[in-house]
Amino acid sequence: MEAEGEEEGISIETAILGAILQSENRRIGLTILFWTVALTATYAQALYQNAHVGLTDQLIAMAICVLAAASIQDVGKAILGYVASIFAAVVLVFLITIIPIIISPLSSVTMQLLFQLWITIFFQSLFPIPFTIYLAGSIIGGIAGERFL
Repeated sequence: MEAEGEEEGISIETAILGAILQSENRRIGLTILFWTVALTATYAQALYQNAHVGLTDQLIAMAICVLAAASIQDVGKAILGYVASIFAAVVLVFLITIIPIIISPLSSVTMQLLFQLWITIFFQSLFPIPFTIYLAGSIIGGIAGERFL
């Protein structure tokens, strides 16, 4: 006996997911959202555990960029999605990092030192080489998505 709301073996969850992903813009928006979350998690884990982004973390971020861009299936939209997701990821990781600095009872000199230290760590770990490599991975993923998916 089928539950109420199910039609011919299709569950309610599948129907809702299908409705959400039916529009291309919604699908791309969700992809960019999850791309941002994945890059944020990768960078936060790397920076908080090791204070630098290692080779394994860079390979994970590269794989995230390739797969997310391939799922978008359009090179132009993949490049825009990459720029949006990397910007949002950097902002999120930076905000997560400076919130304890802002709310702690530190002197202003110590706060400025920690603030400048984290800015330096962020930009050295992301610009210019990793940013360019991830962009290239996004382009490759977008081309592969257009061609093979």
